[in-house]
Amino acid sequence: MGLDNAERQARWREKGSAEIERLRKAAAGQSEQLVEARREIEIAALELENATLKKALAHERKEHAEAKTRAAKAASAFEETVKAQATIPGLLQRVRDLEEKLVYERLRKSATANPDKPTKRLRASRRRSYGSNSVRCTDGTRKKATAKASCHSGKLMKCLHPDAKPTDAEKSEACGLLGQWKQGGDKARRKAG
Repeated sequence: MGLDNAERQARWREKGSAEIERLRKAAAGQSEQLVEARREIEIAALELENATLKKALAHERKEHAEAKTRAAKAASAFEETVKAQATIPGLLQRVRDLEEKLVYERLRKSATANPDKPTKRLRASRRRSYGSNSVRCTDGTRKKATAKASCHSGKLMKCLHPDAKPTDAEKSEACGLLGQWKQGGDKARRKAG
């Protein structure tokens, strides 16, 4: 049984159209799967973003709560300080401090008004601050005895510095100053002992 050309072409067209229809259905199914996969990816991305935002919100709430507690502690500490200062001994101490500042300010103003003639009070306050433990440095100022070494410590430190290259004269002067300082400390220990 032989098929003529027209029948062959008709069968061929049917097979081709059936194959094309099958491929269209497969493509439609795959496109649906692709759309579904894209939706799932978008959902996963949104869930991840949601989780990140929840963590950030929890962190912000925690920091906010900590800031509130710190502020409350600072406020309570301030209130305690105010209450402590409100007590009679606290107030008395505050009055003493203010009186001391007032006396110092008056002395400073009177000394600046006539700097050549310091007042008796100013001289007395200087004696109190320096006491009998004061020395007169080479520049004419009075300093505490501990400052005597500092008047000359610059020369000694320059000689001891690892980058310095002192001359023999500077070395001998620094050794002399160190010896004087050491002898002064020994004298004080002998007097005390």
